[in-house]
Amino acid sequence: MKNRFAIIILIAMIALTGCNRTIDKQNLPERTAYPPENTSENNKTNTTSVNSTSEDSIQNNSTKGISQSNTTLNTPENNTYGIKVGDKIKIAGMFQLKSRPEASTADAYNFTEKDKEYLVEEVKGIYVKIYSDKISGWLPAWYLSKEALNIEENVPELMLVKEFTYLYLIPEKTDLKYTDTYSLQEGQAVTVKRKYHNWYNVEFVLNDAATTGDRWVKDEFLMEYDPAKSREGVVQKGAKIYDDQFKIREGENFDEHVVTIQGEAEDPILKKSFYYVTGAGGFTGYIEKKDFIPYKSTDK
Repeated sequence: MKNRFAIIILIAMIALTGCNRTIDKQNLPERTAYPPENTSENNKTNTTSVNSTSEDSIQNNSTKGISQSNTTLNTPENNTYGIKVGDKIKIAGMFQLKSRPEASTADAYNFTEKDKEYLVEEVKGIYVKIYSDKISGWLPAWYLSKEALNIEENVPELMLVKEFTYLYLIPEKTDLKYTDTYSLQEGQAVTVKRKYHNWYNVEFVLNDAATTGDRWVKDEFLMEYDPAKSREGVVQKGAKIYDDQFKIREGENFDEHVVTIQGEAEDPILKKSFYYVTGAGGFTGYIEKKDFIPYKSTDK
């Protein structure tokens, strides 16, 4: 009987303890997604429309990083540096704009103007859409932040990639969501356009032309340009193109096109040394080593 009475008291104490438990929401880790998960439940609870909110609720939501526009968006503030739809901000430099956030390259001739004021039209993920004088486009919100004021313009300088590295959309941010679609390989040549602390804003060649868009790499992955170490250059005019049996591909040339060295080979019969190279349009082939011309340090 005493044992039964003790068990009943124990059960009652456990029940009371369960009722009094509270969750300290402030100590829970924030859950963020990039891009924001687009589910019907999330759209019901995490987006806010201008037409359905009062001025007070808009102000409250803005402090939480939720911006209001004609397209409802859910954007964590730590991605956008507190920048909101409707803000008018002067931009500190000449940066390239994208037609949409997910585009792999920027628009070749669509640039911001230094010290010009732009209106923020939309916010999406780490990107903002800005507008001024019929020029509009997307760029990472970081370029509108106070941090971007510390960018140093650089006299274009050719440098060499020391080892494989990812490229990043903005400096000092190495999270996956800031990683660019392209990467740099050992021996690749890049042109440094700007500096930000120990990060370089670089331009590189892709498909025979410089890529468009602002990308960053940490300085430790670059070194002084040395033509002897460059794996990127052009094919000498009149060079013969060989197949994998080292037979000449008649009537084919890749004169003065940019190529990247992918490997080396020796042919004991011809007594010649070759580079296996790749280039624009899916080009692959062997050329004699003497027909590879690395960039000069004066090439930009």
